[in-house]
Amino acid sequence: MEVTHWLRTFILLMNIILTEVLKCNICSIREGIDQAVTSDNLRIVTDLRRPYCSGGHEEIECNDYQDACIKMVVYLLDDGKYWLAKGCTNRMPFIPTGCHQTQTEMQEVGMDSVHRPGLFRAFSGTAMQDVCICETNNCNASFLPATNILKIFLPLALLCAWHY
Repeated sequence: MEVTHWLRTFILLMNIILTEVLKCNICSIREGIDQAVTSDNLRIVTDLRRPYCSGGHEEIECNDYQDACIKMVVYLLDDGKYWLAKGCTNRMPFIPTGCHQTQTEMQEVGMDSVHRPGLFRAFSGTAMQDVCICETNNCNASFLPATNILKIFLPLALLCAWHY
């Protein structure tokens, strides 16, 4: 009986010691150029012309309660800009891993640089968002969601096959 107790304690301690912290990627920011918000191991970069980290990536260690990496690309249809969020998250049991595309409504408050410089203005509109959730180290490093890669390369491959 006593050996079983010590064995269980040993296995538990080894599990704690050998458990590696999940590592995810966040976008590096370029001072004075990128507009970004970082909170709880997640960095959101706004007002991008393309959906990738223009300043490269940084590796970040997730907290104990964060068990997945996330990459979210939001395309604002009205102004043609992207928001990109990368970092750690807590995967809810009902959210499967992989990439999912949805349409959503966005509401944003920001400085109005066109109509009334220096004043705040509320913006709203439709946005498309790709959300990718994965559970291995640095799995959110790619710059395009898998669904977009297929949308680019599949027609290209068909065109090449048809041409030759």
